[in-house]
Order: sequence, then C-alpha cells, then structure tokens
Amino acid sequence: MLLDEKKTADGAATAAGDGPGENASPAQSLRAWFARLQTEYDQLCQQRQRIEKLNRAEAEILSELSELEAREREAMSQWAQTCTGSPPAPLMSEREALARRLAEARSMAAAAAGSVQEIEEKQRELAARMNEARTQLETEVLANFEAEGEALHEQIDAKATSLRAVLAEMGALRMWLSETGHARNREKPDSGQLFFRLCESLARGQPDWFPSNEEIDAAKSHWERRFRDAKGAPG
Repeated sequence: MLLDEKKTADGAATAAGDGPGENASPAQSLRAWFARLQTEYDQLCQQRQRIEKLNRAEAEILSELSELEAREREAMSQWAQTCTGSPPAPLMSEREALARRLAEARSMAAAAAGSVQEIEEKQRELAARMNEARTQLETEVLANFEAEGEALHEQIDAKATSLRAVLAEMGALRMWLSETGHARNREKPDSGQLFFRLCESLARGQPDWFPSNEEIDAAKSHWERRFRDAKGAPG
C-alpha cells in the first residue's frame, strides 16, 4: 500500500520538479517520500498550534474581564467610604469591547474544535505511514549492507586462501630445516646447528590476525554513521 502510494507521489513530485528523479535508487525514493510525509506532518502541527492559540485567547479575554470587574469593585469600594458625589459608573465601553472579543474568540474556538479532531486523526495516519516508510527505508539500507557484507566475505575468503598457501610454504620450510638438522646431527654431532638456528629464527609467533576491540569499535562507528546517512530520516 505505501509503496504504491509512494510511487504515485513520486511521479507527481518528479513532474513538478521536486521529486527524486526517474533514475533515483529505491533508498533515495523512500527518503524523498519520508521527507514529504514529514513536511505534511509539520504543517499539521503548525495548524494545531494556531488553533490552540485561539483557545488561549478566550482564557486571556476572561482574565481581562476579571481584572475589569476588580477595578469596578475597587472604585465602588472607594466611593462607599465617603458616598460623596455620584457612584462610579460601570466601565461599559470596556465591557462591551471585551464582550465582542470574547464572543468572537468563542465562535472561532467552536468552529475550530472539529478541526482539532481532524488534525489529530491525520497526524495519527501520517505517523503510521512515516513509521512504515522508515521501516522500508531501513530494510533497503540493510539490503545494501548485506551485499557489501557478502563482498567483504569474498575478500576474506580470497585472502585466506592466499594466506594459507603462504603459511604452508613457511611451515614446510621450517619442517624441512628441522628434519635436515636432525639428520645431519645423526651423521655428525652439531653438524645440523646451522639448520636449527635458521629454523628457530623463522619460528616467530603467529601474527595477531584479529583486530583489537578499539579497532572494532572504530569500524562499528563507521557503519553506524553510514546507516544514519543512508536513511536520511530520524529514528
């Protein structure tokens, strides 16, 4: 389902000039598709933030109205202490302005209430599609890594075959020197010492074929970076 949807979107995006192109690899197409899903998701987040701002506007206006009422009560309390002159008039112009703003904010918030649910549903759908796109992208990247791993195995096998031949030659030389030295000693004591000395000089320890933990960690970091770069998508 997602691949069909991706191909349709890729065709439209390529025609528009912002797609990965006809010669793009599967991984490149998946990265471009994930990027478009991410852009759509981010746009929904921005829409939701604007709606939440509308909801906060109502609360802010109610707070202003409470402050206005507090000012009116304070003015009336001050007048009641002396009852001099006429009592303070209500701040009707400010009340009317706040009432208009409150009615407008509530109307906009009510109209946007359904939009929030719609946005949340779209976000859930996009999140599921992004997760599937991410999984397919990782599968594609790992398939490429598998091919590289097989190529590395072929190199190891070829080098191992060559190395076995070299080790056989070295082992054969040391064995011949040792056997010849013993044969010479049987004919004449110490006559085989020259052969023994050469055999011993060649009897160095086997080289350490396996890399150190530090070398493996460095190589692992290299593959981790390549995986992140190849994905080109978070997570």
